[in-house]
Amino acid sequence: MESEERQNNGGFPEPLGGEAVRLVRAEHGACGAATRVRLPQVLAAEAVRRVVCDGCHEPFECDHVLEVGVVHPPRENHAEPDRFDLHGHAWRYLSAPVAAALVIGALVLIQHLG
Repeated sequence: MESEERQNNGGFPEPLGGEAVRLVRAEHGACGAATRVRLPQVLAAEAVRRVVCDGCHEPFECDHVLEVGVVHPPRENHAEPDRFDLHGHAWRYLSAPVAAALVIGALVLIQHLG
């Protein structure tokens, strides 16, 4: 099944689910077919050098590929964002002051006990 999956994506493994995908297209001059390849967004289109053709299923060297675009995964629709989401913006800005307050509180408590 893995080889079948790779054959359907120009010989490349499928990007992980939930991450942005870069779409590129390579033309096979010998048979005239175009092969679409899905890559992780962080991988540049220029990294595609050898592709398995969707038309004739033969590997070929490609001089250049056409970048079709980047597709982002769909976001879940929430009426109101979760205010206590550990990956949200509010937590990102509040985590440093909260940590500082906890350290100061612990130091004050240690000083009074000792």
